[in-house]
Amino acid sequence: LAAILVLTLPAAAQDESVDEEPTVAEEGVEEAAAESAEAGTAAETLEEGEPDAEDDAADADDEDSDSDADKPGLLIFVTDAESFVYVDGLLAGEVVPGESLEFPVDLGELAVRAISTEFPAAIWDKFVELEEAGSLSVRIRMKRAIGKFQREERKGGIYRDPKHLLMWPKRDSGIDLDLRGAYAYCRDLKTGGFENWRLPLLEELESLQAIWETGSYKIVGGILLSECCVWSSEYDGSERAWTFNYRFRKAFQTNAGYELGLRALCVREWDPEAEAKAGADSEGDSAADPAADG
Repeated sequence: LAAILVLTLPAAAQDESVDEEPTVAEEGVEEAAAESAEAGTAAETLEEGEPDAEDDAADADDEDSDSDADKPGLLIFVTDAESFVYVDGLLAGEVVPGESLEFPVDLGELAVRAISTEFPAAIWDKFVELEEAGSLSVRIRMKRAIGKFQREERKGGIYRDPKHLLMWPKRDSGIDLDLRGAYAYCRDLKTGGFENWRLPLLEELESLQAIWETGSYKIVGGILLSECCVWSSEYDGSERAWTFNYRFRKAFQTNAGYELGLRALCVREWDPEAEAKAGADSEGDSAADPAADG
């Protein structure tokens, strides 16, 4: 009996050792399962903690919508001629006759500007005020602005500077222009019966400042600027040229290829005696020709 026990004990010990030490194949299966579980956990963490670009864009859209929805006021624009509408310098959109344009706003005084899509120099300005939450209808009388612009064009719309003997159109280009475009605009300009316009020197632009004038841009002669900044002709051949900012009343160097918010305001020399003589000659010719009155 003792011998039998001696012989069977190693076998039992051997079985226990087999149970305690898994095979290489079993170890590989367990490691693969553990790696798979870790990968799954990491993927879940990535999905929860790091949203993709589409989610970011959707969140941004939602935030913009919420921002507009939070604004207590609403301006509703109607017009009698196709126009671009700006509110406090921000583009609200385009409005056409027979339709309306809605734009959410905060309460308070708001500067509204409409620019004709057909005649960019025809501008309609108005200040409106929202004192409490709600909507306000704004009727843009663009046909009136276009008519005023056309009347000024027929009359010349010219400011004559007696101190510096210069002539200025009472409107700038009305559209964004880079330096090359500004040169071309003044070269081709024909207004008030005059040609031979050019881009002004920086000192000529500075001479138009007037602190006693009202409006955002302090400028003499009833000249209407559609933006604060205009090109000068002072260009040294590099990539930068001088512009003048009538809001901050100082000159800046600007990339010659840049155009956003930059206008052309042209100038030409004025000879009062020659103009008076030409006017007198024209009146004499009209009096001598009876058909001129018809």
